[in-house]
Amino acid sequence: RPVSLTARREVPGIGTSGTLEFDVEFGYDGPYQARVHGLALPTVIRGQVDADLDKTFEVDDEGNGATRHEFEVLEADEPAYLRFALFDELTDGVDDLDMYVFYCADNANCVRIGESGEETSREQFDVLLPGAGSYFVYVHGFATDNVSGGPGAVYDLVAWQFGLNDDRGNMTVTPPPAAAAGVTETVTVDWDVEIPGTIYLGAISHTTPSGLVGLTLVSIAN
Repeated sequence: RPVSLTARREVPGIGTSGTLEFDVEFGYDGPYQARVHGLALPTVIRGQVDADLDKTFEVDDEGNGATRHEFEVLEADEPAYLRFALFDELTDGVDDLDMYVFYCADNANCVRIGESGEETSREQFDVLLPGAGSYFVYVHGFATDNVSGGPGAVYDLVAWQFGLNDDRGNMTVTPPPAAAAGVTETVTVDWDVEIPGTIYLGAISHTTPSGLVGLTLVSIAN
């Protein structure tokens, strides 16, 4: 089936300032708009989790094999994207931590919306156009090797969020002037951020006469 637009899901950049490009292939003739969202700094939360002896996650494991972290998303922020991540480099041992994510529209209605369970502690879970409410992230101690001598693992949980009208002034986009069916054009992104030694996350949105049709995430490591 024909699509109005095809673009990469995510593009990386390195350094506190720079330029990157990615292609957009159009399936229609007409106006096209690219907008900036972000770049957002991460929220980093230090946590500790014990090893789960049966290696099977249950909500009841909280405090004994799983640690819960809560993130709020506000409707007023017009949320566009939410990402949670763990990194091997951000644990204190050779650990295998997993991640389980729940969404709560209110205190009475919570549903599990996903998980990330790779063989190490490199985990990621993304939510496009997240609903307002609470997001509970459980870090599960599938296997831990605390170099400090304790039974569990110390880790940093990293989260990013940005909104639909959230241009933070540290990224610009130069789009093609218009779309033409069957033509591939180049989108140019420039960034200039202040804080080294972290990862910024943002996006370029793609809007056609039908409205918003997608995001290309921009992750900048420096």
